[in-house]
Amino acid sequence: MARKNFNIFEQSKKIAEQKTKVSDIDYLDNFETEEGKESDNQIVNDSKKEASLKVEKKTKAKKETKKVAWVRQSIIADPDKMQLLKDIVHTVKSTGRYTYSQKEALSEAIELLKKKVERQYGEIKSLEE
Repeated sequence: MARKNFNIFEQSKKIAEQKTKVSDIDYLDNFETEEGKESDNQIVNDSKKEASLKVEKKTKAKKETKKVAWVRQSIIADPDKMQLLKDIVHTVKSTGRYTYSQKEALSEAIELLKKKVERQYGEIKSLEE
């Protein structure tokens, strides 16, 4: 089977010469012209600026949401206690609260511990102070 020699750039130039409407112009039409190179560079620069603005907005949004959002933290725990936590969550889910999670169970446990410590020792002192 013979291989066809096909040059997309020559074909593009022929098509560009034939087109008169703006809607008929393809993005490859300006590929080889200086005007096309300048417009492509401008498009690339504009898209880089837009991307950097998006990144800045995302980092600002992340900083704002970190105050409220959950934090992923590694802890060292007894395997039996972790299994008990899983069993508790499973039990609650089996009663109909399907969205109940380990993080909610742990949050509730910490709140209970906080109340116990406040009763025994008084106000909890912040580590950051």
